[in-house]
Amino acid sequence: MSALIPIKKRGAVAIRSSENSWTGIFKADGSQPVTFGEDIWTKLQVNWKCLVHWGKDLLSYGEWDDYLRDGQCPYCCKYGLGQPHRVHMEVMNQFNEGILAPDIECKRHSHIPPMPSVLSQNEKLDGLWVEWIYVVDPLKYTLEVLKSVRDKGTTPFTGQDGRSWKQPNYRYLSVELFSLFGDEPDWEAVQNKGAGMSGYYHVKYDIRQPAKNLLL
Repeated sequence: MSALIPIKKRGAVAIRSSENSWTGIFKADGSQPVTFGEDIWTKLQVNWKCLVHWGKDLLSYGEWDDYLRDGQCPYCCKYGLGQPHRVHMEVMNQFNEGILAPDIECKRHSHIPPMPSVLSQNEKLDGLWVEWIYVVDPLKYTLEVLKSVRDKGTTPFTGQDGRSWKQPNYRYLSVELFSLFGDEPDWEAVQNKGAGMSGYYHVKYDIRQPAKNLLL
């Protein structure tokens, strides 16, 4: 059992389209390797014979949880509406008791529209809130784990409420690259390495107190 305590971390599962490009779907929480590594590895071991088709199917969904449910909301059984939101406690209890579609008219829950795709070219801003990326190469049968780290500079950003600020830039660095024909990775070691990389660059590019002469 891992000595690390699983906490909410956002991430994405992506399909590589070229050497420098990938497209992914969002995973809301629990995306760090010690929590999610075994799950994605198992999925790939089951689907390795049809990875190209699997990748196309994956990208047809808005989020990882949608993919796991085949795009169906568990509370109303409707498809393609996005993640369930503001679910009334009674609806959750009825669902847990085995009642199918306890709120079929959507009166006691709502939905969040599907998230936009997570794209490699958006790393400068996405890296702040999407921390771990699991990139599958369906032609090379590999899984690459990426970690967002601070990068130099800032980018002006305006929120939905109209407020503006300078957001630190980010980029994605490769933590490890694994062959799907090899042994399952040591996910705790992967997470520790990624956390170390993140900590180093956070200090290096901290705009409030930049560090000098750091060795990685």
